Amino acid sequence: KDKCIHELFEKQARLNPEGIAVQCSDKILTYKQLNEKANQLAHYLVEEHQVMPDSLVGLCVERSVEMLIGMLGILKAGGAYVPLDPSYPQERLDYMVMDAKLTVVLHNLVDPVDKFAVELVELGNINSTDGSYCTVFDSYHTGNLTLRRDSITSNNLAYVIYTSGSTGNPKGVLTPHLAVVRLVINPNFMILNTKTTFLQCANIAFDAATIEVWGGLLNGGRCVIYPEKRVDISKLNNVIEQYKINAMWLTSGLFTEWSYECNDAHSLEWLLAGGDVLNVDAVKRVEKKIPKLQLINGYGPTENTTFTCCHSIPKNDSAISVPIGKGLVGDMILVCSKNGNLQPYGVEGELLVGGDGLARGYLNQPELAAERFIKNPFYDIERLNSCKRLYKTGDLVRYLPSGEIEFLGRIDDQVKIRGFRIELGEIEYQLSQFIDVDSAIVVVKGSIDKQLVAYIKPICVSHMSTLIARTTLIASLKSLLASLL
Repeated sequence: KDKCIHELFEKQARLNPEGIAVQCSDKILTYKQLNEKANQLAHYLVEEHQVMPDSLVGLCVERSVEMLIGMLGILKAGGAYVPLDPSYPQERLDYMVMDAKLTVVLHNLVDPVDKFAVELVELGNINSTDGSYCTVFDSYHTGNLTLRRDSITSNNLAYVIYTSGSTGNPKGVLTPHLAVVRLVINPNFMILNTKTTFLQCANIAFDAATIEVWGGLLNGGRCVIYPEKRVDISKLNNVIEQYKINAMWLTSGLFTEWSYECNDAHSLEWLLAGGDVLNVDAVKRVEKKIPKLQLINGYGPTENTTFTCCHSIPKNDSAISVPIGKGLVGDMILVCSKNGNLQPYGVEGELLVGGDGLARGYLNQPELAAERFIKNPFYDIERLNSCKRLYKTGDLVRYLPSGEIEFLGRIDDQVKIRGFRIELGEIEYQLSQFIDVDSAIVVVKGSIDKQLVAYIKPICVSHMSTLIARTTLIASLKSLLASLL
């Protein structure tokens, strides 16, 4: 519990310096190479940008080897990385940079000009033959940073990921090192060790990337980065077999699509899926095609670091739905009524979670943080895994007779679509700001192929009497949302 992410990585670099740490197509870095390059970046950030514990540093990158150098270098400097998806609308990126008060953004973009009004630092382009670089930090020391080591603890920030917000703007979740370490060191839901080869295919602005990146690297395993921008189902199996991937995470929607074409993924041993309710038929298809594979339903909000509960799905399970399972080691799980009382088995209640996986709160939003991160009324200093704070997930659940937890729905209008966590209120807010819109409401249609549908009331209904006028308004609204969300 007292170790930071970069300390655990440095331990693996000492134990296995020549082992492959990360691979993306023909680009490969050993643990020694990745450690040294990240050290150079860390020294540069400390000396040139005065990065210190809890400093926030922007990271706007495509999936790449450079992405890992950036993440690790920022952590080694004592800072926390703020993922900025380069495909996000410019206004959203501007808001995140402003809200996080970023002064520097690391990137590997081909054309970053005018994307950010702060200092940009290029992470460089790695040479596939010898791993060499030509970057602004190329001349800096390759040794591990020893200065300030005592001032960086596992309670310091590791990253800030922005999630959908009901008030119209995203909110930054403050995640400490401890929360990540509890996820990947001796987990109770899968085996992670030197033989682990984890496929990294999520965007790092999505916290599923946390287990994909650090699950292998903090255990002496290998991180293989999916080589293309978007995951193509027809190519996914080729990647799995080519690199002998044995651990992977997929959103539930992508998992369902992949279940029809997963015949050749024989190297897989562990498959985590989640982000929404798992399709039971998809589970059965995958189990039939890859009998040795252990399927795991992984559930958890960003505020509790990737997973809160996990359920290892038994072979030939006859259940009509897939539970979300039991809590992770170091976490405290409670099911409570509206009045805050503990619910007995079988009775619906809100899931509250606390412990080592918990985020500090929300960046620059103390009132919202106080509303969602509450004092634990059941705190007992002598009780194992007891914790002072709890996060109100907003998810309705109940205990099954087995002691596992079943997901039932939401107490608010937050939805999950293809793994994306969406606050309907955020979309409604942006629509209501449009000059021609009086009010708006957004709903979800469909149960499997979900879609968002917005209904709007124009300011002047009589002006919408023609098809051309309605079509023009709808096109304008779609364009507006595309530039903001």
